[in-house]
Amino acid sequence: MKSIRFICLVLRLHKFTGSRLLSFILLLVFLGFSGCSYYKVKKTPLNTPPEIQIKKLEPEERYVIIHSGNQMMHLNEVTVDDDKKELKGKLTAINERHNLPQPQNNKTYRYKRGSKDPLNEVHFYTSQDLNFTLGDEVSIPFSEMDSVSVNNPNTGKSVINVVGTTVAVMAVAVAIVALTKSSCPFIYVKDGREYVFQGELYPGAITPNIQRDDYLPMPRLNTADEEYIIKVTNELYEIQHTDLLQLIVLEHPEDVQVLLDKKGKPHSFSQIQAPEKATYDDLNEALPVLLEQDSKSFLFDSGSGTADGSRSLILEFAKPAGAKQAKLFLTAKNSFWLDYTFGKFNEQFGYYYNTFQKDQLEMPGEESKQWAVDQNIPLSVYLKTNDGWDLVEQVITVGPLAFRDMVVPIDLTGDMQENVVLKLETGFMFWEIDRAGIDFSENVPLKEVVLEPSFAVDENGQDVTDLLTKTDGKYLTQPEIGNEVTVIFKHERGNDNLSSTAFLKNRGYYTYIRDYKGIPNFAKLEKFREKGRFSLFSEEQYQKFIDEEMLDLALTYGN
Repeated sequence: MKSIRFICLVLRLHKFTGSRLLSFILLLVFLGFSGCSYYKVKKTPLNTPPEIQIKKLEPEERYVIIHSGNQMMHLNEVTVDDDKKELKGKLTAINERHNLPQPQNNKTYRYKRGSKDPLNEVHFYTSQDLNFTLGDEVSIPFSEMDSVSVNNPNTGKSVINVVGTTVAVMAVAVAIVALTKSSCPFIYVKDGREYVFQGELYPGAITPNIQRDDYLPMPRLNTADEEYIIKVTNELYEIQHTDLLQLIVLEHPEDVQVLLDKKGKPHSFSQIQAPEKATYDDLNEALPVLLEQDSKSFLFDSGSGTADGSRSLILEFAKPAGAKQAKLFLTAKNSFWLDYTFGKFNEQFGYYYNTFQKDQLEMPGEESKQWAVDQNIPLSVYLKTNDGWDLVEQVITVGPLAFRDMVVPIDLTGDMQENVVLKLETGFMFWEIDRAGIDFSENVPLKEVVLEPSFAVDENGQDVTDLLTKTDGKYLTQPEIGNEVTVIFKHERGNDNLSSTAFLKNRGYYTYIRDYKGIPNFAKLEKFREKGRFSLFSEEQYQKFIDEEMLDLALTYGN
């Protein structure tokens, strides 16, 4: 199994080696955000980007910096000559907004908004002294570039000095994909003087008929403060509609962790127990990656699946005598591959997509939710009983940008098994599980405080507080990139002998902005009415990707 995965990894890495890596990076840099729920990686040759895309490459959006020896200069008016494998542009002085210390690997940077703007920078490095002069129009061969650094606009983290080895190349590819990923509204928490990325609001709610209450853990929020400040931004090609923002603050003992389930009910964790076994395809190889929160994840990418394309993970936990209830603890998120697959699905609509999108607004929410269930998009949790597998819960999407801690309460009164055996099931590569555990302890008493916004103001200084305090269908609408709202919550400090944990209750939806071309493939789309078709489609897309790499490898080394 591992050897097969390694071969597939090598095949995938081949595409991103040498000059193709830089072409890939630059393509994504120019095209910017690819959409709310997917990104594109095309194998077509990279020519000079369309003029309209070049005009969008404002310094504040993708600011390219060239490092040559001890020199640092801004490369403006950037173009790519893929035939000559050159990066071209005009050298200018670095704007004060981007004049910051050189980034360090895996470090989160704080900066003063309004005066500094490092989050959309792309740095290219060369160890050669190219004798740069301000004002020169230059052509820099890809072969002379040693590494690339990208400041992630979603989290503020930087990936730096990634060189042309296979493992490092994939690290760059993943970093760029994260850059180009679009999602729901971004939420930032004010930490001292700076705003720190926290997560995404109402993930997956792409139409108003599937809105739901979402409870986002806010571990970065300093609950010792008497005033909490957050910021909700639109940084993507979509229109965002936020109906409700509330803070739920739970007071609890210091040695207890708390989470809200999907209904908003609080649960406490006093002793999270690791699984004794974690198996897939009758192999126990999954256990090591599930023991700690370390971003080493189970990917639901095993070689065999069911008839509807789903993959599963079996967890077995030792059960205390007489246990009647349990709480499954998961650290999980959706995969970027799910977004890619969803994007390929949407492409089938061609120019008809916007009409289809309008039709979805009229579809009953239950039909949309059932389609997602039929396509194995949720993470389904099953409990093994004497009668077989009983469905406990279906965890709906949480987005791919950050792992989220989640709780699934489990009723064991009908379970006659010696141990607690659970099955996690989803479509091919739709979810990533970082950690799994279980807690059999009773929930401790918790004090819950619900805070409504004290004040909310948008980027134009307009008071929008009333739009966010109730679930009433009166939305704060953010239709353009750059829209943002700052929200302040005030409360009195609680018991000094207790800890506090905050959750952001949010509700809303977002709509894509798309301009697909081409003739709709209705015959292919009709097949997606069949159960499991989307999961099978995901696997087909993956195999297609691998096959292209095999062909590319054969053509490259067969000559």
